[in-house]
Amino acid sequence: MTEERAYAASYVWKLVEGPVTEAGLEEYYGVSHKLSYEIDPKSRVIVHKRTTSYDTQSDGHVEGNFQTEYTLLPEVIRGGEKVYVAISASVDNNMKNFLHGNSANVCLNSESNRFYRVSDDSSSGSNLSISTGPNHVLQASETVYYEIPAGREAGETMTIKAVTSQGQMSMGEYVGGMITHWTYRWTNVTPGRGAVAKIVNCKGAKVKVTAKKKAGLTKYQVRYKVAGAKNWTTTKTAKTPSFVIKVKKGKKVTVQVRGYNAYGAGDWSTSKSFQTDKK
Repeated sequence: MTEERAYAASYVWKLVEGPVTEAGLEEYYGVSHKLSYEIDPKSRVIVHKRTTSYDTQSDGHVEGNFQTEYTLLPEVIRGGEKVYVAISASVDNNMKNFLHGNSANVCLNSESNRFYRVSDDSSSGSNLSISTGPNHVLQASETVYYEIPAGREAGETMTIKAVTSQGQMSMGEYVGGMITHWTYRWTNVTPGRGAVAKIVNCKGAKVKVTAKKKAGLTKYQVRYKVAGAKNWTTTKTAKTPSFVIKVKKGKKVTVQVRGYNAYGAGDWSTSKSFQTDKK
């Protein structure tokens, strides 16, 4: 494994903020919106809701509801992983002359990155819109995805946005819309350096080596080297932190330990040396 791959394997995009939802304009040219949202952790969706009213001399009074559902994003994303977002939108039948826009956007140091539609792999059509004009389209759904690249340096941040709107003003503010965003940081999530808790020379050439326990560790491993040997001998991983190794009597032995979590192995500990019994 190259150093670059090893670096990427120990790092992931870890959620540090979100979902955070911000509301756009609630009133614009006689159109008023009552905006709200809710999160359903059980079904893992976030719902944007809008009640819209429109009152002019020509069109009279129109009132109805928009609703958009997005898949909640994961708390951890690996570099190169595809993130899928299911979008579902619906409006009341009595709405007219309105356009309801929905989109999912990725912002990786620029606003130009877009999710791709699963249906045709097009990025230009990744935005989902439903019209409530003369030709009523009351429901629509789409699944979009983006292949998240690995970060370039520790601490780099990434933002993923889900946007609903009736339209967007020239200054970039969404009319009757909401933006939900998630912020991630490129973070090392492997366990770090291991530590030896105890070494006990049981009898003769039997030695019990115990690694220090650490929250989140699921497995442990020991490697050892007898004085004069060129290579380490590595044990199989085990769920328990204690290992019994057998070496020749009266030998100087050096050991190291490390732990594993769900993301991989940590670094080997600093070396500890001891002398086995001569008898």
